[in-house]
Amino acid sequence: MRKHLLLFVTLCLMGFSQPILAQIQVSGTVTDAADGTGLPGVSVLVKGTTTGTATDANGNYSLSADPNATLVFSAIGYTTQEIAVNNQSTINLSMGEDVASLSEIVVVGYGEQEKKDVTGALATIKAEDFNAGAINSPEQLFQGKLSGVLVVANTGEPGGGININIRGANSIRSDNNPLFVVDGFPLDGRDVSSASINIGGLGSGSARNPLNFINPDDIESIDVLKDASATAIYGSRGANGVILITTKKAKPGETSFNVNSFVGFSTVTNEYDLLDRESFLAGVATTGSTPLDYGSNTDWQNVLYRTAITHSHSISMARGTETGAYRASLSFFSQEGVIETSKLERITARLNGSQNLISDRVTADLQLTIGHVKDDYVPISNDAGFEGSLIGAALQANPTIPTRNFDGSIVQRGDLVNGIAVPNDFNNPLAFLELWNDEASTTRILGNVGFNVKIVKGLTFRSTLGLDYSFSERRVDIDPAYQGAQQQPNGAAAIQDQILSSVLTENFFTYKTEFGQSKLTVLAGYSFQEFRSRFNLVATNENVVPGTDNTFLGTNNLSFGQLDPNIQPNPTSGNQTNRLQSGFGRIQYSFADKYLVTATLRADGSSRFGDNNKYAYFPSVALAWRMSDEDFIPDLFTELKLRFGWGQTGNQELPNGSTVARFNVDPNSGEASQESVPNPDLKWEETTQWNIGVDFAFLDGRISGTIDYYDKTTTDLALFVPVPQPAPFPRAFVNVPGDLINRGIELSANALIFTGENDGFRWELNGNFTYFTENVIEGIGTLTFNTGAINGQGLSGQFSQRIEDGQPLGAFYMPVFEGFDENGDAILANDGERQFVGQAQPDFIYGITTQFAYKRFDLTMNFNGVAGNDVYNNTANALFSKPSLRSNRNVTEDVVNSAENPNGTPTVSTQYLQDAGYFRMNNLTLGYTFNTSGWDWINRLKLYFTGQNLFVITDYDGQDPEVNVDKNLDGVPSFGIEYTNFPRNRTFIFGVQLGF
Repeated sequence: MRKHLLLFVTLCLMGFSQPILAQIQVSGTVTDAADGTGLPGVSVLVKGTTTGTATDANGNYSLSADPNATLVFSAIGYTTQEIAVNNQSTINLSMGEDVASLSEIVVVGYGEQEKKDVTGALATIKAEDFNAGAINSPEQLFQGKLSGVLVVANTGEPGGGININIRGANSIRSDNNPLFVVDGFPLDGRDVSSASINIGGLGSGSARNPLNFINPDDIESIDVLKDASATAIYGSRGANGVILITTKKAKPGETSFNVNSFVGFSTVTNEYDLLDRESFLAGVATTGSTPLDYGSNTDWQNVLYRTAITHSHSISMARGTETGAYRASLSFFSQEGVIETSKLERITARLNGSQNLISDRVTADLQLTIGHVKDDYVPISNDAGFEGSLIGAALQANPTIPTRNFDGSIVQRGDLVNGIAVPNDFNNPLAFLELWNDEASTTRILGNVGFNVKIVKGLTFRSTLGLDYSFSERRVDIDPAYQGAQQQPNGAAAIQDQILSSVLTENFFTYKTEFGQSKLTVLAGYSFQEFRSRFNLVATNENVVPGTDNTFLGTNNLSFGQLDPNIQPNPTSGNQTNRLQSGFGRIQYSFADKYLVTATLRADGSSRFGDNNKYAYFPSVALAWRMSDEDFIPDLFTELKLRFGWGQTGNQELPNGSTVARFNVDPNSGEASQESVPNPDLKWEETTQWNIGVDFAFLDGRISGTIDYYDKTTTDLALFVPVPQPAPFPRAFVNVPGDLINRGIELSANALIFTGENDGFRWELNGNFTYFTENVIEGIGTLTFNTGAINGQGLSGQFSQRIEDGQPLGAFYMPVFEGFDENGDAILANDGERQFVGQAQPDFIYGITTQFAYKRFDLTMNFNGVAGNDVYNNTANALFSKPSLRSNRNVTEDVVNSAENPNGTPTVSTQYLQDAGYFRMNNLTLGYTFNTSGWDWINRLKLYFTGQNLFVITDYDGQDPEVNVDKNLDGVPSFGIEYTNFPRNRTFIFGVQLGF
């Protein structure tokens, strides 16, 4: 018996071991046919088995296989290939792009979908298609590249604010920026950095971009949800569209170490054509005034501007196994502004990880970003008076005044230069730069932990807990040596800190099943998010440290200062909390992969709104028909899909306390006065949108694109309106009757003209075009709201825009200028009555991107533009006039020969309203990728050059037509106004990418 058993075991072992002994080790490299670079993440599978692996970051792979087996190589966007092993130990493969591929994965709210199954209107851009260069926030990555998405950099300041409108502005008063979701975490839309501190009489400034803490190198893709059928899953925060940011993660089988470094040089794109010494003296004389000649010939713009240096260094490490994947990155970014002393520095650390905890049934994932941003501001204001802030002071400064006295001190008001006293309204720009100090530091932590549980086949549960926490401190001080027009006795200093936090918990089930030709996915979940904010402001007026040398300690010891309650800002503090809880669900159904239905419903409850309207419901439905799968559609079409969507979304971004009674406290008397009335009926603005679109691809997918028409209407407009008097309060937040209507047509197209298969030359052309057919306010009756404040000497209390029934948002409202009469006074039509004369919102936006590749060279060029909009040049209105020249302030050369009366007064009119359409070469990148095969340590080496903002074609004669200085009145936003803003720059970058 033992002999028979031994023989049986031996035969079994021989049988089981035979295929193992017959296997061989196969390895190789998979490269891109277009440029020869290694392809990461390619699936390599032994056909007919579950044995397989994936290529690493450099395209390398290795696995065991039978000598007679067949290997299947597949990757999204590339043609799947099968290669017989035939006893080969090395198999290298070049993969060409599958232009007909429809299996691209896109991110939607609370999940992912294959692009072919998407029913809503969305746009996706991958990392390889991002704008390159000195990018300090994610919005710049896709500027000009997506239809229906208008991205406007408010100024050229490093880290400055950016406005994004998706399919037009949806709200009269509230924030119109979209909701950003990073790896599933809906971000708080509040300004993270401490607000500007109004000391020294300069007025208010603008907050920094709250997304500056994200390293663009960490972003894998950006998906923009545009119509309500796609955004309704985010309910009361989805009216302005949703932007989903997905960060990079390690791929299975990947082991990589990558470095990306560059250095760049920036110069101001456009300087004003100001008068030099001789022209200035002659020009003042023509006005009948006596020129003040201080003996110098100073180019004050040259005092301000510099060649700014930007450098960035980013390293990342990734490791992917069968049970887990981890990616860590660390980056440093430093960007000088083209104005002396301005600067942004950012350090960002990022960790992404996932791990199987119980086989593959329970997995955990972590996303963590820690960013620290340091800002060095310069004193530029949105609403400075006629003395001007830094830019205004430089543009109007007398060019005959020197920067310094003979003893090296800065020339300031009252100094005797060339025997003449410097005027009291003179602000030396050099004094602003050297004697003002304004800096802020912001640390932001964004973390998200999630657990996925496979309960039964097709049913999964996900639970996440996230935190978004930021701490920002801003310190401003004015040296006692400063003696400008905004003089503070013995200097001034202030400190402000702000803490924001957002805690999110979400739990949802997803069920997927297939039966017959049907596929069904059901999502149901619950979300709770709490937002807290705390701020403190401590200010001092007199701040000289006692001692023999009068050492100025700035903000380092405010106890030496003396608080003056009549000088703003006074010490303030605050603490606010609001909460949002939601239930949401979505059903996705498809039949035969041709007929698709998506339905969503979200119920939101928000503490921002009144007791009678705490909750609201936001439904949507979308239908799609993949017509290309029908027999009657010609084979010419690789894809032809018709989409229709309808849905409702909301906007809850109103100030805290809008539903309750609010009070103002007089800092001198301590008495409180009621500012607003409580309104328990206040609710969120509601946007209803329908969309019809077509996705198409033909010629084997070499030409593809989308066409969409949308119609959306916002109702229940929430406004801060006057209350009929007499009443104990002047205004109240209410939902007014009326609609804000946006309609438009979008087109995006992609053409692969040459594929690179034969001679290695590849040419791809992408374009997008949006026509905003209508943007109008209807049904608000006699309500009107003035906004667009205009500042400058003689312009106090002036405005340039009005919100009124039947007009577009951002409509300019002012007298029409018809020239000058024989006395040099302005001729205004209709006796100077105001009328609607233009709009800040464009009629058209468009973008063109073309990509070339030849062997190891690649070239990408991106152009974008707008048309049909206007910009009001408040800078010229306030500074460049004959009365300014008569007052011995500098002007542009065109003013000297103007017929304007030098004794006149400035006025707001169409004289300063200009067409702001432009065509800009936004980005150019040229790269060369080296052949690293055979190199010991380096697997990837690429050198590249990038030029940003290379030229702009426009009729606008200001600094740049892409501008939007905050000129709100009573919280009503404005659009399209320029006023002594930080200038835009042109940047040239040289960089290197390394892979190990």
